[in-house]
Amino acid sequence: MSKLKSTGDELQKSVDQLEKTMSTLSSQCASILNPGRNLLFTFLKGIVYGLGILFAVALLVPVAVSILDNIQWVPLIGDFLSQVFQQMNILNVVK
Repeated sequence: MSKLKSTGDELQKSVDQLEKTMSTLSSQCASILNPGRNLLFTFLKGIVYGLGILFAVALLVPVAVSILDNIQWVPLIGDFLSQVFQQMNILNVVK
């Protein structure tokens, strides 16, 4: 009798899992049948991704440049960065 009960429990678990899968499948099918919505979300995701990269670069590059500008104990890097900043200052004055 216990074997029949365990088989019944396994069958019930399988049916529950099948119901979950079918409900998930119906929502996925709805997204496939509406490609405009999927396209819109993909487009918006790309815009947000691009803006995130833009802000990250806008924040990290000046911080990195200012940190590297303070490195004077490495002659090659210090001299190179000094020349870069001089050129940047010259270009800013010309504008």
